Amino acid sequence: MQTTIQALIDIGSYIIAELGLRTASTFAEVIENLCEAGCVEDQERDAYISMVQFRNRVVHLQNRIDVELVYKK
Repeated sequence: MQTTIQALIDIGSYIIAELGLRTASTFAEVIENLCEAGCVEDQERDAYISMVQFRNRVVHLQNRIDVELVYKK
């Protein structure tokens, strides 16, 4: 999941650069910028931002992830 979410961020960053959009200072801002540009639907925005936040937790707090909780969601 981490790799897939990172790919979403990387592709989003590439699209932002190609379209000449405002540079994102956070990964969540990548999604915000794409939403503002009409590349991401408003109803998908919150789900994508939650995914990015989840990725950040997995990367930075690996030893504190409740695996059972991840599988329940």
